[in-house]
Amino acid sequence: MNIIVVGLSHKTAAVDIREKLSIPEAKIEESIKHLLAYPHIDEVGIISTCNRLEIYAVVKETEQGVKEITQFLAEIGH
Repeated sequence: MNIIVVGLSHKTAAVDIREKLSIPEAKIEESIKHLLAYPHIDEVGIISTCNRLEIYAVVKETEQGVKEITQFLAEIGH
């Protein structure tokens, strides 16, 4: 079991990128369910504000967990 965080903030990403990846409060539960469907993710917590997005996860394997969260972000940020 490993705990990881994948995120971005006003210090690491431009406004347009943060806007694309922002998860509205009404979509948090749906996003958590989506992330839990990935095979290496066991638990998830999401913090999404106007200045940052952080996804905390308990994963079976660190590298695969990061890849799955990155895939999720690519899907929602298209």
